[in-house]
Amino acid sequence: MINPNKRGDFMDINNILTEKTDKLIGLIKQVDTLDVIGMVCVEFQLHYDGKDVFDTTKLISPFKQYIYLLNLLLSNPQTETNTSVDFETTYEEIKKLLNEIAQIYGLIFFPDDNEEVSDSWYKHRELAMPVFMNYFNTHSLPYEEQLIDRIQQWASPYDSVIIDKFGCTVNEFIDMYKYLVKILQKQLDDYQNGTENFFEKLLPAYKYFNKLIKNEKMNSDLAMQKTREVFPLDNLENPFTTIFFKINLNKFEEKFTHEKVMSFLNHFSVGREEREFYYYTESGPFDNKPIIKHENEYYIPISKQILHAFENQFFNAIEESNRRTSFFRNRDRKSEEKTLEIFKRLLGKNAEYFSSIYERPDSQNEHDLLIKTNKGTIYIIEVKASKFKEPFRNPDKAYERIKRDFKSDGGIQKAYDQAKRLYDLIIGQEVTNLYNQSGQLITTINSKEINDIYIICVTAENFGVIASNLSYLLEKEKSDRFPYAVNIFDLESIVEYLEFKKLSPNILNDYLDFRSRFQEKFIAFDELDIFGLFMSKPNIDQLIKADKIIVNHEYSDIFDEMYFTKLGIIKKPLKQKSTYKTVNKKRRKKIARASRRRNRKNK
Repeated sequence: MINPNKRGDFMDINNILTEKTDKLIGLIKQVDTLDVIGMVCVEFQLHYDGKDVFDTTKLISPFKQYIYLLNLLLSNPQTETNTSVDFETTYEEIKKLLNEIAQIYGLIFFPDDNEEVSDSWYKHRELAMPVFMNYFNTHSLPYEEQLIDRIQQWASPYDSVIIDKFGCTVNEFIDMYKYLVKILQKQLDDYQNGTENFFEKLLPAYKYFNKLIKNEKMNSDLAMQKTREVFPLDNLENPFTTIFFKINLNKFEEKFTHEKVMSFLNHFSVGREEREFYYYTESGPFDNKPIIKHENEYYIPISKQILHAFENQFFNAIEESNRRTSFFRNRDRKSEEKTLEIFKRLLGKNAEYFSSIYERPDSQNEHDLLIKTNKGTIYIIEVKASKFKEPFRNPDKAYERIKRDFKSDGGIQKAYDQAKRLYDLIIGQEVTNLYNQSGQLITTINSKEINDIYIICVTAENFGVIASNLSYLLEKEKSDRFPYAVNIFDLESIVEYLEFKKLSPNILNDYLDFRSRFQEKFIAFDELDIFGLFMSKPNIDQLIKADKIIVNHEYSDIFDEMYFTKLGIIKKPLKQKSTYKTVNKKRRKKIARASRRRNRKNK
């Protein structure tokens, strides 16, 4: 593994990265395509009691690293050789290199030996590094149902573009995906049942064979002959010859026409051949074509990636068409409608809901959503659906882009400023009138009847650490409390969890207070981790004393428990949580000094 205390390791980060990547490619060229696909499918797709995917795979970021592995596999054909390769040993070496390569990218944010570390230098890297690592190490985390809903809501109105480009409607592609997943699940179930049946029938023969050798002192050949006479297993089907991640084309074409099936496969499958693909931070063939074609058969190592490929290909096709402007308007509108739907789920008839409201009757100063509860709580909600742009490798350029996007019209700062203006208007006068686009009065707010006002900035995409700790970039008055920034998928999951546990909607307010109170302390990439920490009833005194709070990803296991239980899958036992880490300022400075190493321009 990488040793950050050895100066020689980092004289040139590019050379180290190239050395590790070349070695990885060399190993990948030695392994069989189906061996890799099968191992990825088994390790990533299957769930083991008491284990999560990190435990099973021993990878830092399994989803992202497996996609990188499959991108490299599809870009480097297997080398013809007479030398046999031990796959399991080679695969473990491949995973070791995957982890080392992922770690190397973090080194571009450390200083040269002679570089002066100023406050500005530290500030830029304190933000740019986690944003960069989160962007390239974390794959999109929503549940399958959330992705399907978004694809349908955003892309279905543009079926004419999708049909022209891909040959089927959005819903036809979704239906084919669902059917494929159903087929694969049936094959997996048959495989698991067959395996159990195989060992159940094999066990008595195995015990009899061992008895002959140990008690009768019989040699193995004769013992095997006798065992076969007593236990005729010639007709016992071997389940290990079944490839459960292969598409059964006959069944597929029984459900859908040959033309539609071929449209699906032609646009979302790819074979293994020589390609220009190298870096971990690049987009590769598997990203947009996650069905692997091998010897005229089709294999699916990670089924959920098909939905991400739908997103990428469908949205890009529409954006490149003459429907681009309409698509962005629809995206924004659907994001606002989804946010409203989530809050209605939470609050039901205990609140009034107002969309597209204005501060003045002449349609000036619009706001996306205002909610008044019957308990005197007001939520001012602004929704932003713009994309989260890829960060630069250069830390200073990365910081400037992140800051610029944060403050753009589609950014969190703009959402806060809009909401804060209405907040100030409401608390600054006794009565506030609000209007619809036609200038009609739709609601009146009496400040004396208000118990609390929350500002919520909802984003369509996950902004990671930028949203989990707004103190990095948000400009506000020191006396003003922090707003709450959350992406739609996480907001929906939180509300769904409260429903699942039959908890009071008031817990959301408690959580918003908790988030605002400790906003400046959180180091977390996932909002659900923070919510999981909150639900674990942490030691508040300990949080108050901490300078920073590093939130463990295991806190979000409560959502996996909910998801598996709803699907009727045996509930995974939740592991004992690791204690969140609290880091004081002196300790952080010591770590920073110890970590000063060379920094080079990186691809």
